[in-house]
Amino acid sequence: MEVTYMKNWIKVAGFASTVAVSMLVFQGQASAHGYISKPASRVYLANQGINTNVGSAQWEPQSIEAPKGFPEKGPLDGQIAGGGKYSLLDEQTQNRWSKVDIQSGKTTIEWTLTAPHKTSSWSYYITKNGWDPNKPLTRDQLQLITKIQADGTAPAAKTSQEITIPADHTGYHVILGVWEIADTGNAFYQVIDANISGGSSVPDTEAPTKPAQLETTAQTFNSVSLKWQASTDNKGVSSYEIYRDGKFIGESTTPTYQDTNLAENTTYTYTVRAKDFAGNRSEWSDSVQAKTAVKPAADTEKPTAPKMLMTHAQSSNTIDLCWQAASDNIGVAYYEIYRDGVKIKTQTGVMFQDISLKSDTTYNYLVYAVDTSGNRSDASNLLAAKTKPAEVIPTGTWSSTRIYVAGDMVTYDNKQYRAKWWTLGNKPSESDAWEQIGGGIADWNSTKAYNGGDKVTYNGKTYQAKWWIRGERPDNSIVWVLVK
Repeated sequence: MEVTYMKNWIKVAGFASTVAVSMLVFQGQASAHGYISKPASRVYLANQGINTNVGSAQWEPQSIEAPKGFPEKGPLDGQIAGGGKYSLLDEQTQNRWSKVDIQSGKTTIEWTLTAPHKTSSWSYYITKNGWDPNKPLTRDQLQLITKIQADGTAPAAKTSQEITIPADHTGYHVILGVWEIADTGNAFYQVIDANISGGSSVPDTEAPTKPAQLETTAQTFNSVSLKWQASTDNKGVSSYEIYRDGKFIGESTTPTYQDTNLAENTTYTYTVRAKDFAGNRSEWSDSVQAKTAVKPAADTEKPTAPKMLMTHAQSSNTIDLCWQAASDNIGVAYYEIYRDGVKIKTQTGVMFQDISLKSDTTYNYLVYAVDTSGNRSDASNLLAAKTKPAEVIPTGTWSSTRIYVAGDMVTYDNKQYRAKWWTLGNKPSESDAWEQIGGGIADWNSTKAYNGGDKVTYNGKTYQAKWWIRGERPDNSIVWVLVK
């Protein structure tokens, strides 16, 4: 392996105390979001403090969103890892990123979806043999592993698929996962930096090395944060098992863990062991004891100020905000969002979309954190953000940059459509978010989902769907019935 967790611990040490705080970013969702948690993706390792110098992506690994339709569409070459939005994630050299150990053959990919959404498909790609790891990642360097069609429903918050890593791939490769959303024009992109070892018919009986230097990095009255030095293994470490007072409490794919919901003023003993892909387990780490703090009788301590308030998207009438979560000795209850000195929103999450704004206008934002006792933090950094100029289009004509809500009607290709729910950038002729109204029957589209009773025309003939269907030609499927 060119880069290991062990070599990164010098970089991680100063960051470990903020890992638990950064994880709170997942509480705020304005739309569908998600990231690959196992094997840990490049941006998820950044969130954990293993990969560094990635900018704001560190706080929102679930937000690498770009147009769907890869590889024909989607982010530009050289911008695939960052989705055209987080350029620091697109840096590509042999030694830039920490790598996760995996084996060729069957591998389970786990997505953590902070806001599940109706799904079209999941696609997985891997760099070709002979790719150049010191050049920007491009489409022509990738080959398709598999595409898994979804049924158009919203998946579970923890969703896994099994893929097969080609047997002829070993060493450093990049794996790209694409989660394509059914009712928007976007998809979510995640890359995994993998150190691949070849599968073998010889059983692997060698256990990983013992986790070293187990220590606590933070304690509150109800939580303990741990870190340790990463183990090594001849075939790669798959995960770590964490035990509290001799009982299993959780698993981690990175050498960090936060134990929560603990009793105050109580001493706990922790041990950790590593596990490889064959199920071999290491010796136990040396134990470490940690004592939770006493919960204050009267809480007068204010939270830390929210940091890194920034905007990550604007339209002519919306501004999307995000910030680094605040921390508190008891717990942050909510955030107050101010625009031009006036409070406009109270919420628990760390992402917010301000709507119904004037076009081409600058607004000033501040965010405060409030804890469970009502103590209010200092203000975040002041952010000035400007909406885009309004697009001038004919009245009633569909625009790719305009937001539509349920009931809105537009004209597209000389046909009328009505929005079924909130939508942005989705062509009425292709998206499930639109239904055709008025005269005429819509032409069949391979990317659009149809419900039972829907009619389409195909090759000059009219067909009617018997039940939900997507992607199957009307003249070659039992789901479609020829009407005329």
